[in-house]
Amino acid sequence: MNRFFRAGLAAAGLLLPIAIASAHVTLDPQEAAIGWQMYQVRVPNERAVPTTQLRLVIPDGVEVHGVLPVPGWTHTEKDPSGKVIVPGEHAAETARIAEVVWSGGKINPGEYQIFGISTRGTGDARTLAWKAYQTYEGGEIVAWDDTKADQPAPKVALSTAAPKGAPATAGGEPVLWLSAAALALSAIAFMRSRRR
Repeated sequence: MNRFFRAGLAAAGLLLPIAIASAHVTLDPQEAAIGWQMYQVRVPNERAVPTTQLRLVIPDGVEVHGVLPVPGWTHTEKDPSGKVIVPGEHAAETARIAEVVWSGGKINPGEYQIFGISTRGTGDARTLAWKAYQTYEGGEIVAWDDTKADQPAPKVALSTAAPKGAPATAGGEPVLWLSAAALALSAIAFMRSRRR
């Protein structure tokens, strides 16, 4: 394998870790410092029909400040009462995002999708459970919320110190361009390998 291609894959792998063996909804990183953090929400499809929606409940003490757009998917944010938060409205500036719903796309059998959210954690060191509800075509909903032993809620351990190897931040917010840069490096390396 071309060394440039290997380097590109390695860089992308460091920034976009994938737990292939995991068959349930997870958040990455699973350990983070209190403060600003970009999470990747990994949603695999373990059924014979497509996944059509994911609803993620935001734990108390976590503020959502941004949602990464994903081609083919729309995202909707709701406040604690279940009311949709409309961007641009005055109330939206102060409303707490209690859940994020992704819909409109499809995750086909054997595939997975990664969604991204920018957050700020507050409070003391603790482990947070992020309840997730995965809807399949036909209406089946799988609740990743600890109600069943084989359907655990995604967990994140918050600490007062940044875990070893934590991604860099700038201006208090995650450096989102690092992931894009790694993917671009992979693409360039791949094109070079094709020319040789």
